[in-house]
Amino acid sequence: MKLFFVGGLYADGDRGSPTADTERMSSSMRELGAALAALGHDFVLCSPYVGSIDREIIQGVARSGHRPRIEMHFPETEENVSAVRQLSDNVGVGLQTFMHAASEDSGDQGKRYAWLLSQLSALDTAHVVIAAGGNPSGSANMLLHLAEARRKLVLPFGHLGGAAARCLERQRYVLEDSLGDQKAWLQAPSPMERVSEVLDRLTSPARSGTNSSVEQTTFFISYPRDRAADADLVETMLRRRGRTVFRDDQEFDANGELQQEIDGAIRRSHVFVALWSVEYACSPWCHDEMALALELRAAGNLDIWLLQLDGTRIVPPGARNLISQPCSSREKLQATMLKLLEARERISEKSCSADEGATLLERRS
Repeated sequence: MKLFFVGGLYADGDRGSPTADTERMSSSMRELGAALAALGHDFVLCSPYVGSIDREIIQGVARSGHRPRIEMHFPETEENVSAVRQLSDNVGVGLQTFMHAASEDSGDQGKRYAWLLSQLSALDTAHVVIAAGGNPSGSANMLLHLAEARRKLVLPFGHLGGAAARCLERQRYVLEDSLGDQKAWLQAPSPMERVSEVLDRLTSPARSGTNSSVEQTTFFISYPRDRAADADLVETMLRRRGRTVFRDDQEFDANGELQQEIDGAIRRSHVFVALWSVEYACSPWCHDEMALALELRAAGNLDIWLLQLDGTRIVPPGARNLISQPCSSREKLQATMLKLLEARERISEKSCSADEGATLLERRS
């Protein structure tokens, strides 16, 4: 999935010397960058300058040995272009640049607007916003408010104070619902060690409004013929856990009756598992299945689990904002399916408990 980073060093006199804060931010953000790069996520950044978490995240990626896709959104000025190029050369990490309109002589106010435009563009492309530090009176605070208003998933770390700590306080009930007792970890002095677990729990898909038990959940596996082995793995995992599975194990052709059966199976399913790859992107039949799944999801009748088997970019417009799960190996595919199934079980258990409580109240009244 694509992660957008907001924040930087915020000198708060109540937390000690700026030097100590700088060292703490650098250490924790580099650790975060390395951990997230190892998990296969894409990065969306804006600032190449000292004091931003963006710069430290890139340093962490460089040390990790992994090379995720990194987008840099910034105003197109000579100074910014030079700073981005210098950072890329110094750390040895390739950056995909997205330059936005700016004027060299627009003054301080114009420069702030140009940066805000770049940051908003970056925000729109991301699935999750990760925040640490940031000036509560600056753009970081505004961006976090906008992310919340747009119902973006926000993971704010409180250990550096600033705008992110205030966002953590505002989001406390939302995060408690998603993370449970893991929310307290976001305030820890060194919170990076469990970032994978917390990010997984925050982004685990939930089918809102469903009262189905775990055993009643039905899955449809959408995949290209060249990825049949991966589909076999997913199907085996689901059937071993007592799930009902629909998939087409025949050769695709223009048979209208077969297509009707596939459409009907998708409509009867609760979860649409898409095994996205370069072969999927080139298959018109897979695109038809995805189009129907997106239509049903928009109506609140279907979850979509988008599993990326390779680095192919998501093509269908309606699917680009879905949270995708990187699964570059069979081991990662298996681990991701287990994670998603466990998350769905937790959600179903909560739903069943809520239904039982409501029924008990009705009987008492």
